[in-house]
Amino acid sequence: MQWGLVPFWAEDPSIGNRMINARSETVAEKPSFKAAFRQRRCLIVNDGFFEWTGPKGNRQPMFIKPEGETGPFAFAGLWEFWKPKEEQHATPLTSCTILTMDAAESIREIHNRMSVMLKPEA
Repeated sequence: MQWGLVPFWAEDPSIGNRMINARSETVAEKPSFKAAFRQRRCLIVNDGFFEWTGPKGNRQPMFIKPEGETGPFAFAGLWEFWKPKEEQHATPLTSCTILTMDAAESIREIHNRMSVMLKPEA
């Protein structure tokens, strides 16, 4: 899947460049995400993520993963199919976005948001 959700109704797939994340607090109401939220949820498997810290021009990547996790885990995500209106027989573009939430206290000094991480038992 391409990262950056392209809603089925979009005129152009470049809209996905601005939709790499979706705020979990408003995803059910936002036109760009509500259809996918109702019908196309997914798990995005990974082993951690990066946040960049420091002053602009000298940012440093910081690798973050849940404490105690040694294997893969999942982010909550949404996915969507998109086809250009004039080419309905074209292969659809499949895209996705990651749900975000307010950052956990342990991450707040780095960033105010974080991906919704699901526990393996969930």
